[in-house]
This record gives sequence, structure tokens and C-alpha cells, in this order.
Amino acid sequence: MKLRGWVLAVLFGLMFCASASAKIPPDLIQSFNVALEKNDSAAILLISEELIAAAAENPDDPYAREIAFEAGTQLCIREACDRARSAASIMRGPASQEVSAELGNLLIALSEWSVEQNSKTSTALEKALSAVAPQQPTLLTIVAFDKFHAAKLKAGNLAQTQKIADLAIAHYAPVRAVIPENWATVELSSIATTFSRKRGSEALDRLARLEVSLYPYILEEQDDRPVLKDLYYQTQAWRYAITSWFRSHPSSHRRAIAAADEYVDTERKKLRKAYYETRERPPRYCRGGLDKTPSPNYPRDALKEGYIGAVLIGFDLEVDEIRNVRVLAAVPDSKFEKAALDSMKNVRWTYNEQQPEPDCSKANSQLVTIPFQFVMWP
Repeated sequence: MKLRGWVLAVLFGLMFCASASAKIPPDLIQSFNVALEKNDSAAILLISEELIAAAAENPDDPYAREIAFEAGTQLCIREACDRARSAASIMRGPASQEVSAELGNLLIALSEWSVEQNSKTSTALEKALSAVAPQQPTLLTIVAFDKFHAAKLKAGNLAQTQKIADLAIAHYAPVRAVIPENWATVELSSIATTFSRKRGSEALDRLARLEVSLYPYILEEQDDRPVLKDLYYQTQAWRYAITSWFRSHPSSHRRAIAAADEYVDTERKKLRKAYYETRERPPRYCRGGLDKTPSPNYPRDALKEGYIGAVLIGFDLEVDEIRNVRVLAAVPDSKFEKAALDSMKNVRWTYNEQQPEPDCSKANSQLVTIPFQFVMWP
């Protein structure tokens, strides 16, 4: 995402016209806008602090609140939100048309939480996020939701993680096409934490829909958006892992498993067909498969602890050689990775003797994926 100062880029022109009433140096604002255009982080950090100080010294300046807010936002998105704490006095003042009371409170809460994370600052930040959730997303709200969600996830608090993730999903909805990484991250988190707490089959439907929504980024093969590819593979691994869990427990979820599989297969075919209607199709690759089915051993520690999960393995195929075998995603953690990788050591790729298209290509440059599901059969 390209970072832009959506307040100051407009305000500079206004301040230039109203210089008689403005007390914050216009050249300082101009330097800030130039630094934003160049994405000069070092300059942005330095000038942001100077702008907050200037706004604090001139609280009666008609643009002091907007300037302090924008400068504070830029500090927060550059991992320096603790340095935005000095803007608190201005944010506690009257709200303006550009910066609502809720946004001002969020900047205060986020900066104080960044200085010290404790129950008091966490409660204040959660309250501030709840207040801005119905509003239009801004750079600050997105950064705040992402940081707070990551902290709750790291702490292992499932209930709090799910609550923040669900708030973020609703907040990101109007701009999810612009920030797909942020939206998909909290969506996957919400699905995983919800399933961990309730074990409901609706998780399969949500995972299937998330997987399909991320598939176009796989078709595009965009190397500049690796997070989306990782999220796609993580989503697949979670769907296989939850399927493993249902198969390990007597249940009536067979229809949900089949429905999720069918939905993903059908929608991916549709997306792929639509994608290549306006693009050149890749070469028709010769059909083939592994010479034997990999049979990983169930790790003893995972078996002893009752772990169930899945690993998504990927490899490159060069003519008939399997290369660069690697783990694309593993759920719930790395317990099954070694077993899956070890099972791939003695397998080979063979092409079918009969090919539908005799002139097919064996130079397959596409990634081949294989899911491994670790199931404890009831």
C-alpha cells in the first residue's frame, strides 16, 4: 500500500491561502508532503515529531488537530507510535470535520498502548477500536486493528483474538479489495479461533469461500504480493486440517466436507476459465503423477498428544524430476512437517504412457501441491 498523507496533502493548499490565520510554518508542512511523496521514512519520522510539537505550541491554529493527527498516523504506520503520544493533548480537544472524536481517541489509545501494553491500555485501545469500527477505514484504523489483533493472537487469547478479528472484518469490508492481505489475515484468524472454540462445520464453508477469494492472486502469479500466496496456502491447510479433525471424530459432517470440496473445485474452474478468456493459456502439460503414494509416519509426540492436522507440500517439476520440495503451510503447527517431507524422499514423477495431447509439454514450470492429512481414525 502506498502511504499518502490524505489530510496534509489537501491542507497545505488551504494553509497557503489562509496563511494570515495559520501559525504552523507552511514550509514545515511542505517538507512533510515532499517526504511523503518520496516515501522517505527517516524524514517523515523526524518532521512528524516537529509537526506535532508545532501543533501543540499553537493549539488555536485552525488546522492544528488535523496536522497532529496526520503526523501521529505517519509515526504509527512506521512502527514509532510511541512517539505520537505527545499529540494526546491536541486529540483531547474539540473534534473537527476531518478528525472525529473517535479517531482522536484511537490515536491516543494506540500511542499509549505502544508505550506500555497492560490491561489498562489494552482496554482503552479495544474501546477505541470498537468506536471506530462502524466508520470508514483510514490508515490509522487499519494499522491499529492489525497491531492489536497480532498482539492478541500472539498472546494466545482465543476469545479476544476472535472478537478483534470480527471487528476488523466488518471494518475492512468497504475496502477489502484494496487491502486484501489485511482482510484475509483477520478472516482466517476469525475462522480458526471460532473453530478452536466451537468446532462447528461452518468453518469449512468460510474457509472454502476464503480460498476461492484468494485464488485469483495465485492465477496472477504476482511475486510482489507473497503474503496473499501464503494466506492462500494457509487457508488450504486449515481446510484440510479441519477436515482431518471431523474425520477423526464420529460426526455427521460428511456433507459439509463434500460441499466445501465441491464449492472450491467448481469455483476455481470458473475463475480459471474466465481468467484465460482474455490471456494466453500456459502450455498443455503432459499428464502424470507420483509413482507411489507418500505414506508419512504419524509423529509419536503428535500421536501421544492427540494432535490432528495437515501439511501442504509443494514442489517444482523439471521434465520428470521433482525439485525443491518444501512446506507451503502446516496446521496447527510444525509437528507434522518432517514426517510429510520425509515421505517425499523416495517418490518419483512418472508421465502417463497415453497422453490426450501428444504434443504436450514436459517442461512444467508450475508449482505442484500435495496435501497431507493426519487423521486419527475413530
